[in-house]
Amino acid sequence: MVAVSLTTLGQIRTLLGGRYPTDRWATLPDSTPAIACFIDGQIPIGPASSASYDRALVAIVGSESELVEAGFSTEMPTALP
Repeated sequence: MVAVSLTTLGQIRTLLGGRYPTDRWATLPDSTPAIACFIDGQIPIGPASSASYDRALVAIVGSESELVEAGFSTEMPTALP
C-alpha cells in the first residue's frame, strides 16, 4: 500500500509529535508545502536485527525527500491531522 497526501511541514511535524528526526527543513515554516508518502514494505530495523518494520513515512519538500519515520502499520496511521 502507498498513501500520498498533499500537506504541509507543520502537519507532518504534528503527526510525528515533536520527534521529527531531522533538521534538514528546520528553518522552513510550518506552512511550507510538502508531500507525505506512507509506504508499506519491509524496512530493516537495524543491521544486527533480523526483524523489520512494515511502514515508512517519507516527506518530500521541493525536490528533496527524506525518510522521517519507520514503524509498524498498527502504530502508524496513514491519515494526517
